[in-house]
Amino acid sequence: LGGSWTATLRGVPAYRLMSWMDNPFNRGHNTDRSLRRRYSNSVSVSRLDFFVSHSWNAPWWEKLLALCYLFNYQRASWSAIVAAIIEVSVVLYIYCNQSAPDTSLPTAHFLACISTSVFILLLLLPNFQLTRSSYKLFVDNCCIPQDDVGG
Repeated sequence: LGGSWTATLRGVPAYRLMSWMDNPFNRGHNTDRSLRRRYSNSVSVSRLDFFVSHSWNAPWWEKLLALCYLFNYQRASWSAIVAAIIEVSVVLYIYCNQSAPDTSLPTAHFLACISTSVFILLLLLPNFQLTRSSYKLFVDNCCIPQDDVGG
């Protein structure tokens, strides 16, 4: 190609890719405007953290769910563990401070739902990133101009 050709490596920040709005995995929404907007979400990078390859046949929500699992699982797990420790502490406090301990503890059943809810919510929350300087990913229809018909 000669010495005059230079390539620009592009990546899309994970927090942008994981937003539910105009996701790049939705096959049915490919207007010129949306294609340009997807490309404008990518930035020039010196290195990529992940290369995201995806099946064009899989539903968009499966692809987004896989990214949520990849980026949110560890934080969601640790948050649920902390919530469970707090739940157990509250139940023990209530149980120990009752004059006649109630063996049914209806509060315990309610509290047991909290850690599970925390896990599911943080796992599925697409923008659960602690910082905006998130991972940079390569996704073809965000990092390669899709409206360039000339090649």
